Amino acid sequence: MDKRDTIEDYLLRHLKETFHDPVGSLSNPFLVPGAGYPDELWGWDAYWVGHVLLFALSFYEPSVLEGCGLSRKEVIAHIQGTVNNFLNAEDRQGYIPPVLSDKGLFAGFFAKLSAAGLRMNQHSPFLAQLTEECSLFLDDYRWFDLNRLVAYLDKYEQTQLHKPTGLYYWHNDLLIGVDNNPTVFGRPDDSSADIFLNCFLYRELESLSRILGKLGDERAKTYKQRASSLSDAINRVMYDEREGLYFSQDLLVDPSPKEIGGIAFHSAFAPSWGCLPIKIRFFGCFLPLYCRLVPVDRVKRMVSHLEGDDFLARYGLRTLAKTERMYSLFDSPGNPSNWLGPSWTVATYLVYNGLRNYREDDLADRLLEKTIDLLGGGLENGGALYESYDPDDGHPFRHPGFLSFNALALEMIADE
Repeated sequence: MDKRDTIEDYLLRHLKETFHDPVGSLSNPFLVPGAGYPDELWGWDAYWVGHVLLFALSFYEPSVLEGCGLSRKEVIAHIQGTVNNFLNAEDRQGYIPPVLSDKGLFAGFFAKLSAAGLRMNQHSPFLAQLTEECSLFLDDYRWFDLNRLVAYLDKYEQTQLHKPTGLYYWHNDLLIGVDNNPTVFGRPDDSSADIFLNCFLYRELESLSRILGKLGDERAKTYKQRASSLSDAINRVMYDEREGLYFSQDLLVDPSPKEIGGIAFHSAFAPSWGCLPIKIRFFGCFLPLYCRLVPVDRVKRMVSHLEGDDFLARYGLRTLAKTERMYSLFDSPGNPSNWLGPSWTVATYLVYNGLRNYREDDLADRLLEKTIDLLGGGLENGGALYESYDPDDGHPFRHPGFLSFNALALEMIADE
């Protein structure tokens, strides 16, 4: 059995371990990341698991999936249950927590803080995408609460939109998906317009617009326009012509005059640029390729950043460029997980698909082979998949049995 077959066989046999039965306040079946997170519903992990499961339903024969405990009925029930558990947790202001749990540390935690008036990050921008993908597969757009889905994205618009730039920002660095993304991690509250957040919010707005369009809802035009405006802002504000790359932005630019002793300084020529680039090169800088937002004349310069070993390592993609001062392969024992260099399959998958979108196939093929060597070799030697890996020698970090993002390798292999 070659490494591709090893990966495929392992994932198909173990994907059922992402299924969780209803429990307490989580009244519907739902998806978990796998070992290490057995009882918690995480927003962006659940999206990728659901995405892969829908791919599997479309790609593999039903008999193959059913032999692995992946019946169509159960898969759909757990994807729909995931979406509906999150929508059921929405408060009257449209806030949905980024993680749900019926017991333990996160049981009701974020909902209580939000209810107390604290600005908390909400569900990461993947809920509308999962809803659309499931609806498209079923050709059924009436199994979820549409108005709650709308309210969740309106909450972003009302509380996390920086109007001078048209970009969205995180409230703080807690539960942002890429835990220690250095363009957000450790920075002041409400200051970081993260490229990751803005790219996936663009996809969310596009998904919601298409859902509304399928239902004949006139609001489809509104969300299409919001997506278009965000696309324009990403290309206008986040792209750096000198570097040939997209960057997160620092919003702490104060245009107001400084009045001291009755004299208004800076009043004649206030700063008009609205934000400053945070020139830290991490995998998120390439997400506009994944979202098909990049004008073709920018692609080659962007891709040039992936040559050499600054990003490309023996075993996949470094999540942070090796030459950045915060680069670290520390095996973090808890929160935050480390994204300052270790190889995560989801980061490789996103850059890989971005390259495929623009026919940069040679580099995409190299990323695929590195992923197969990493995951396949790990399975042959240790019999499990892990959360992340050392990109240079392939040794694993944390949580043997972690499925979540690693399951994306199924789609990558099938894409050959």
